[in-house]
Parts: sequence; C-alpha cells; structure tokens
Amino acid sequence: MPKTSKEWVEELSQDSLKLHHWLERQYIGEELAARRLEELCNHPDLTDKQRPIISRIAKEERLHSQWIAALLPSLPEVNYDKDRYWTQVDLKSLSLDELLAAGHHAEEMRLERIQAVVESSLPNNIREVFAKILPMEKFHSRAFESLASKEALQATEEKHLAGRLALNLEI
Repeated sequence: MPKTSKEWVEELSQDSLKLHHWLERQYIGEELAARRLEELCNHPDLTDKQRPIISRIAKEERLHSQWIAALLPSLPEVNYDKDRYWTQVDLKSLSLDELLAAGHHAEEMRLERIQAVVESSLPNNIREVFAKILPMEKFHSRAFESLASKEALQATEEKHLAGRLALNLEI
C-alpha cells in the first residue's frame, strides 16, 4: 500500500532493521546514480554546456554515497539489476533528452523523501547527512529540468509514475 513520505519515515523511525535496509538502499542508489552519470558524461550527443553540469552532479552523487556509507557498519553490494525504480523507467529505451528528463523526475521524487527525513525524529547523524544532501538534490532537480525539453519531461512522466509505484510511493 503506497504511503506518504511522512507516514513512511514515521514507520522507518520505529524499526531499526527497516532503517538500516533503507540506508543501504540509499547508499546503493547514490552509488548507482554516480556511476550512471559518469557513463552519461561520455554520451556522444551531450553538449559542452551539458557535460560539466552532469559531471558535477555525478561527483555530488558520489559524495552522497560516501556520506551515507559512513552511517553503515558495512557496505552492501551495488547491483544495477535490483533497482526497482530504474527498471520501470527503462533507461536503455530513452533518448538523451529523455534521460535528462528522467533525471529530473527521479531527483524531484527524492526531494520529498529527503525533506521528510530531515524533518523527522530519526537520529541526528542521519538527519544531518540528509540535510547536507538536500540542497544539492534541489540543484540536481533544477539542472536536469533545465537541460531537458518540455516534451521529454512529459514523455517520461508515465515511466516515472510506474517507478514510483514499484517503490510503493504515493502518487
């Protein structure tokens, strides 16, 4: 059953195993984002305007993964095959413009959850890490939105909604 971010974080704060699993998923997600964006920097159609922005976002995603790694006693395996959201988005089928739009949708979705974490009763060390991540993710969302066309943003909306459903996020 889909939950609001507030409901979700309240449930998370009551269960240390779920919290640990979620932190592992966050580490994996940030690490995969960094890797995918590093790969995207080599896309032949990426412009000289787009490449430095994507490179900056990739470096920041790697930094986020390092911050989250510091919250974990050990690091989980990072595997592309277990990524529920991006499996639904189907990156291989998207044009460059649609990839940039998909980046915007994903970052927007994360902002809602990160804000809920920052405002929650989770332990201070977790809230502090996500408070550092939040402004960077806001920049990522705006950057991807500015790089993508309105048509691509609309064209990827349905895949984004399918990804949200795969994560049991309220739409």
